Amino acid sequence: MTAPVSSRAPAGEVPLPDPGWLTAAAAANMAGWHDLHIRSLGRVTAWEGGLWHSTDVLPSIFFQAVAIRPGASTDVLARIVPREGWVAVCDPWWDMDPTALGFREQSSPGWMVRPAGPVPDLPPPAALSIERVGDTAGMVAFEQTAAVGFEAGVIRPGTWHGPEVARDPRLITIVGWADGRPAAVGMGFVEAGVIGVYGITTVPEARRRGFASSVTGHILAQRPDLPAVLQPSTMARPIYERLGFVPFGRFRTWARGGR
Repeated sequence: MTAPVSSRAPAGEVPLPDPGWLTAAAAANMAGWHDLHIRSLGRVTAWEGGLWHSTDVLPSIFFQAVAIRPGASTDVLARIVPREGWVAVCDPWWDMDPTALGFREQSSPGWMVRPAGPVPDLPPPAALSIERVGDTAGMVAFEQTAAVGFEAGVIRPGTWHGPEVARDPRLITIVGWADGRPAAVGMGFVEAGVIGVYGITTVPEARRRGFASSVTGHILAQRPDLPAVLQPSTMARPIYERLGFVPFGRFRTWARGGR
């Protein structure tokens, strides 16, 4: 998939892909990333009615459904959403209305994009050693570090990520080690002509040392030929801005049940 170039790029700067193409590519990337992980956990997934979705109960870090084109069907949601528990749906085009199903609008996180091209030369912290995960042991270390970084507490191995996902060639799974312990993690996922960046986090005691920037830069450097997309927290935006990311839109989230 070739990214159309936007004519709105400022003179002298690297042109950004067309915003409409970016929304579709970012949504497809997010759906593909979900599909890989949800299937690795033994859950059922499907693509229908303009949605990627699962009918099974999922860990709360995942969307139950992602709209992959405008006009996605809320009738499908009525059939596939579990009756109880936290359920969230990603609405990239702002044209869904599942309020009749008990959903309420949540926050609307922004998307950021970095044009394809060389990654800025940010000196890596001397204390950090970066490794790409390729086996079960590495995936367990990744998952546990992510849980600590996102302050989710101790989780059972295989709660969020099945151990075999690290072998998928589309997935770039990174662990940064400091003082002999995993300290920062992140993922890249190549799909739909972009590399999506997911799950960047640092354990609390290792923050403000540049580890998140280094992990993100390492992910980007694996596919500098592709635009990169991500959904940053407010706190993390400056990190990504230093790496060349700029805002390009927002997606709406609908949710039902207690989190």
